[in-house]
Amino acid sequence: MGMAEATAALREHVAVARVAEVACVRLGTLAMGVGEFSEPLQRQGVTAVVEAMQAHPQVATVQNAGCFALDTLTKALSSAGQQAAAETGAIEAALNAMQAHLQNRQVQLGGLGALKSLCYGYDAAMLRAAQAGALRVAVAAMRAHPQVELVQLAAIWTLVHFGKGEANKHRAAEAGERAVVFAAVKAFPKIKRIGQHLLDVLPTRRERGQSLLKAFIITPCLNSFALT
Repeated sequence: MGMAEATAALREHVAVARVAEVACVRLGTLAMGVGEFSEPLQRQGVTAVVEAMQAHPQVATVQNAGCFALDTLTKALSSAGQQAAAETGAIEAALNAMQAHLQNRQVQLGGLGALKSLCYGYDAAMLRAAQAGALRVAVAAMRAHPQVELVQLAAIWTLVHFGKGEANKHRAAEAGERAVVFAAVKAFPKIKRIGQHLLDVLPTRRERGQSLLKAFIITPCLNSFALT
């Protein structure tokens, strides 16, 4: 079964969870292979996968297979392809899967992998993911799986790359990122370097307080004085 056939089967039988799971795995496996597929065909596959994930939000096997397919189908997409994937709701599908199946480490790893493929190198997609809660979801994954090194590493990668910019740094801090990153650095020596880098750039609680004070009290007061 080729990519076009797997996509057609997925769309035709999207309401059947077992078929959706198998078809998503097939699409993901095909995208990992040596064959070359046109970008329009890959985009069609992404759309079908998102529809399957939306149809079965509580079925962990479908969500895991869907995240796997999104990861592999979108790795080589152009910026236009990444934009098209984002517009189908692929980013939200991965985030929803992670939130619905927080204790399932395979879904957490698959979701983080899907976010990386969907967004890396495309700033608009990264911003969309951050605004949709990617930083908060990554922190939740770290909290739920403190002893799983792969989850910790994948989540920290997400925090580093999706957390750029002051607004995103504060989103991460509000999610409690410093505490989980500090714990990961202590638990896993391989994470120490990237984890310490993240701790160095994240605002502390005091810095967050000062920023909020400036934004909501000091600056408005100065502006009001300037107007009088």
